[in-house]
Amino acid sequence: MMRLRWVLSFIVIDEQNNLIFDEMFDRVFIDEKWFQLEMLKRKLKLFPDSQPEQFRHITHKSHPTQVMSTAAVARPRNLTVDQTSNNRSWEFNGLVGFMHHVNESVAQRNSVNRSAGTPQFVPYNINTENFYEALTMEDGLLDAIDSSFSAYCDPTAIKIQLDNAPGHTGQGMEGKVHTYIASTDKFTNDYHLHYQPPNSPDFNINDLTFFRSLDQQANKLKSQAANDQRYHGIAGLMEVVSLAFEEYNPDKIEAGFGTLFAVFRKVLDHRGGNNFRNPHDHVRDNMNSGNKLNFVHITLIEANALIELVNNFFAGELPNIPLLTYHE
Repeated sequence: MMRLRWVLSFIVIDEQNNLIFDEMFDRVFIDEKWFQLEMLKRKLKLFPDSQPEQFRHITHKSHPTQVMSTAAVARPRNLTVDQTSNNRSWEFNGLVGFMHHVNESVAQRNSVNRSAGTPQFVPYNINTENFYEALTMEDGLLDAIDSSFSAYCDPTAIKIQLDNAPGHTGQGMEGKVHTYIASTDKFTNDYHLHYQPPNSPDFNINDLTFFRSLDQQANKLKSQAANDQRYHGIAGLMEVVSLAFEEYNPDKIEAGFGTLFAVFRKVLDHRGGNNFRNPHDHVRDNMNSGNKLNFVHITLIEANALIELVNNFFAGELPNIPLLTYHE
């Protein structure tokens, strides 16, 4: 029921009295992922008499070379299409911020693997302390969000959407972040942490589409540079994943939001359930034809009936969702 309430809270009525989902131009999605240097299994198509590419060796398949990275992604906006070449360009590409979580040190002595003085990187997992540091540090995620939204957007209250991982919620994270924001005057916008419902990775654009696509793009870059020593080890992995992020096509992010809106429609159909496959709903066709991706497929009466159902279920626990009314 919490998933249904979450989706209903995004339904608004536009100027033409059509039901649509909020366009999410004031929302940033943050999440983490482990990126690995090598895929343990993959299929290759080879020409006759050709040899497979050089494979890197790992110590053990249970301990692959990997790094934890955090991405902050928002919805692209202000698309311009060249009528002659049909090239698409976005004023804001949706790529807000990206960082790796590693401790850096220097090798103290020579070995068969490295010489003394060589930089070493040791990845670590996210917990409450280092996630708070990632948000509030100089040139951290909050600085990246503020810079992006101040330059390309107008909203004054930015919603930062997170999942319910312990590193995001522990030790009063929400209160600590709000206290930090209130204690400084360097931000031009106000920020609020929004936690998506439990067991709902399909509500976060990173888990839904972005991370898998970014991983595939990074794997292509690694394959193209299999013999380049710069892309070996954790340092090379961080470089290639960062490059994949910088070169990521914003059209794919926009298509991901189309898939997110399609998931919302499925949640309405299943009354909050998640027993469905991720839909596609001809997202690319709608993008190319200029159709809205965030349309709502139920009527005003049906939407208000669901809102009343949710409000009655959570009566006394959560604030009521206002009923929808057409503009006069």
